[in-house]
Order: sequence, then C-alpha cells, then structure tokens
Amino acid sequence: MTGDRVIDGRLRVLDALIRSRRMVRNFRDESVPPDVVDHLLDLARRAPSAGNTQPWEFLVLTDDARQRYWATTLGERRSSFRWQGLLHAPVLIVVYVRPDAYTARYAQPDKPSTRLAPGPDP
Repeated sequence: MTGDRVIDGRLRVLDALIRSRRMVRNFRDESVPPDVVDHLLDLARRAPSAGNTQPWEFLVLTDDARQRYWATTLGERRSSFRWQGLLHAPVLIVVYVRPDAYTARYAQPDKPSTRLAPGPDP
C-alpha cells in the first residue's frame, strides 16, 4: 500500500458528495416538503461546535415571509439583482449565531482552565 487509506463505502459516498458540491443560484419555485426541511435542520444542528455550545438558531421562511425577506433585503434593487434565480428558492433558512455563546459556555465552572469563570485561578 502506498500510504493511501482504505475508505469504506459510506466514506466514499460522503467524499463524492463533498467533491461534487456546487454553488446553486437558480431555483425552481417548487415546494419542499416540511419533513425534508426538518431533516436538514436536524442535520445542521448536529454540526460540531466548541464546548457543544451550538450557538445557532434557524429561521425558516416560506411563502409570504420569504417574499418579505427579499423585499426587505433588496428593496428597489430587486429587479436588478444579479441572481434572479435565488428569488425563486421555495425555502430560505436564515442562520443566526449568538457570538457570546462561546464565552458564556467557557465561563462555566467545568471550564476552569479558560479563566473566564468567576473564582480562584486554577
């Protein structure tokens, strides 16, 4: 063997998916079943995070809320927006991150080495 790792079937599938990933800027205005959106959100929330802080929240926008999002973010520029196909995406998932989540997590008593928690220095 020349140093190449033996990759099992599941890892090969993941490898192929990651390597074939492309940026998509053109969508069809076809509904996405709620169970598919829920499953994708469940996968997203399982992403690793320092101290398992999981500092994210997800806001799912469909229908009128999706249209209001584009009206608010693009305003008068909507008609000249370069990627008109994005406006047809049937679901938008807005990700919010709490920047102070890591500091709050590492200030907990079980993380004394960070020196963010109150009390005596370790």
